[in-house]
Amino acid sequence: MKDILNWLKFLLMLLIAVGTVIFLVPRSGGTGYAGLVIFILVWFYWFPSRDRLGTRSDNSERRDEQNPLYKKQERFRKTENKKQAGLFTSELKWDFFCQIMAAIQIIALAVYGIWCAVYGFRRFETIENILSIWVLLLLFFTQGLRLYYNLIYDLSYIKLPWRRWDPFSYTGDRKSFSGWKNTGFSTFKEVKEQIWKVCQEKGYAMVQEKKTFDKELFFWIKKEGVNTKIFEVVRTSLLEEKDIEYLNETFEEFFKEFLRDKKTVIRLYFTFLLCTDGKSKTYRRLMNMEVIPGIRRYRLPAGITFDNGQVQTATYDIRYGKRSYTKMKKEFYSILGIENRE
Repeated sequence: MKDILNWLKFLLMLLIAVGTVIFLVPRSGGTGYAGLVIFILVWFYWFPSRDRLGTRSDNSERRDEQNPLYKKQERFRKTENKKQAGLFTSELKWDFFCQIMAAIQIIALAVYGIWCAVYGFRRFETIENILSIWVLLLLFFTQGLRLYYNLIYDLSYIKLPWRRWDPFSYTGDRKSFSGWKNTGFSTFKEVKEQIWKVCQEKGYAMVQEKKTFDKELFFWIKKEGVNTKIFEVVRTSLLEEKDIEYLNETFEEFFKEFLRDKKTVIRLYFTFLLCTDGKSKTYRRLMNMEVIPGIRRYRLPAGITFDNGQVQTATYDIRYGKRSYTKMKKEFYSILGIENRE
């Protein structure tokens, strides 16, 4: 949807430009033409300076692992030169190249505009045709490039069934406040006893358990026709960014072992509960993002902290997935034995 809106915005800008050329430029000749095109280039390439891809998320501009485009760092340009970094606001290499080309075009247009003013605001159609083709080619190339980056960005959040999921990464790209509920649990032992009892009553089977010196992971599965529910319990003292890759790796190993043959045909409902002693930066980020579901891939990040006994669940992305999210959240609260009034 946002790709369509980006194209509509782009075409509207071109229509305004063409209309202005037809009605206003004849009065000021080549100087007016040059000024108008310079305005369009500055508007398109320098405003807004953030969220240039139109994702409506700050994540696409971040220089850390929260940005799926940053994982392959060759897509990002180097910014050692502070003056250059301030003038050229784009972060991605090809977008940066397009911005440099636009700056060259602006210089060429400024020279042409001054030349026309010196010669009595005349117009030189051959030169204008060449400049117009040059500018339009760059505009269309840049727009296509941004849509390509958008596709890479979106596919990192909305996973296709035949691609690796990595459900602990890129859960959402919009910040949202996650509410909390008091549970009365003060130790992991109490939570474990509650979950083990109710999961068995609901027909879940614990199929795998992993332990390291600082983590415990428990995987529960419940199959309902083409639907498969997965409930993972993670016990760690504090959740750090370095733990995300480990959690993704262990989930992938579990997935290959127990669901390999059904990877592309089943519908997955994955709830993971992070049981920690307190709230780390990574924990807060996961709990305060609107969850984006994939194609037949739904997830519910949840967490409980034992310093206060509070449980949180991430909110859903307002664009889609509400029905599946609501069912998962209701079942999660019933497993913990907590009333859910939503």
